[in-house]
Amino acid sequence: MTRANSMSISRRTALRALVGATAVGGAAGIAGADRNGPRARFADDADDAGNADDADGDPPSDESPACDFGAVVEDAMDSIVTVRVFDQHQREFVQGSGWVYDREDDGAVVATNWHVIFGAVGADVRFGRGDWRPAGRLLGDDRYSDLAVLRVEDPPEYAEPLSIVDETPAQGDPVAALGAPIGLEGSLTTGVVSAVDRSTTVAIEHLMYTVPSTIQMDAATNPGNSGGPLLDCDGGVVGVNFAGTPPAVAENINFAVSTTMIERIVPELVETGRFAHPYVGIGGMTISPMLSRRNDLEETTEGVYVDVTVDGFPGELFLEGTSSVDRETGLPIGGDVIVAADDVDVDGTDALRNYLFEETAPGETVAFTVLRGEDEHEIPVGLEARPEELERIDVREPTM
Repeated sequence: MTRANSMSISRRTALRALVGATAVGGAAGIAGADRNGPRARFADDADDAGNADDADGDPPSDESPACDFGAVVEDAMDSIVTVRVFDQHQREFVQGSGWVYDREDDGAVVATNWHVIFGAVGADVRFGRGDWRPAGRLLGDDRYSDLAVLRVEDPPEYAEPLSIVDETPAQGDPVAALGAPIGLEGSLTTGVVSAVDRSTTVAIEHLMYTVPSTIQMDAATNPGNSGGPLLDCDGGVVGVNFAGTPPAVAENINFAVSTTMIERIVPELVETGRFAHPYVGIGGMTISPMLSRRNDLEETTEGVYVDVTVDGFPGELFLEGTSSVDRETGLPIGGDVIVAADDVDVDGTDALRNYLFEETAPGETVAFTVLRGEDEHEIPVGLEARPEELERIDVREPTM
């Protein structure tokens, strides 16, 4: 498998990536609880209750039809692939999933996760009806969205691109995760969208990265699901499965890369092999009432407390990080508090990270509204492109 652009991350075994990743909000990993069903569906409770009126005497509503995931998987499975990657010794060390994003000329563009192909020198792809093809080229990959795209020559005719849903699903919407958990190809698990616009931090070996604008769902995902699509009731892609919590930590908390990320990043990966993320160069935390009190702010203050600034980046020039630590609580003191970006309120790190990704680009300037001591300032900060491996300059992630 050749690369359109060389990757700066050195090749190393990534088997631990599928069992040892951690996600923000408590330790979480690429593993989660399993729940398989060949024809899972959400049934309308009214079907089992006959035509009885509800407790208020009103007839049952027909506004929430059943979601037939049996039909969804039947239509989509030809476009789902299993990805097996190997090292320089031709040894397979990771198995993940993927899906047909596009077809062009005599080839197919297959989308998967960055952590699936991390450390690989090659990959083989198995399509829905059992046909194997080598992945001829890694078109591009992006650690900070956990997305990668492969070029596969001479794909089977039946493997058509899946449609991508433009809108972010709503909390409570039914969804289905497709892929090959623990090697069980053609598996389907179902659930609902638990939340949207999360920022999810995962760690693989010595690398840590935070993916903005993610979807939290309770559809079960396990090692091997990574890179597979998250589908809605119409079979449209609403996300790419990439992380979940191990049962020892929590159950039914899993994450998918959103279509906001897919639609912005994948075309760039196909075209240029890389995506440039905007970067301020700060590490911070969502401010809490206790942190506000220790910094002599109103307890109701909402925003991002700037804990550290990264040497050599814009944040160091324009923003102030922690100057001391409170002896009683161990909380940081003296850092700026970002309460808005370009007059858009930010109530925490998720909101700021999502705004930077969705609304800005390297080379642009963001006007931060900052609380510094007793004063409020508007501070313009020019954004740079995020380096691929901040760990090489001893930066402790996550930063933004």
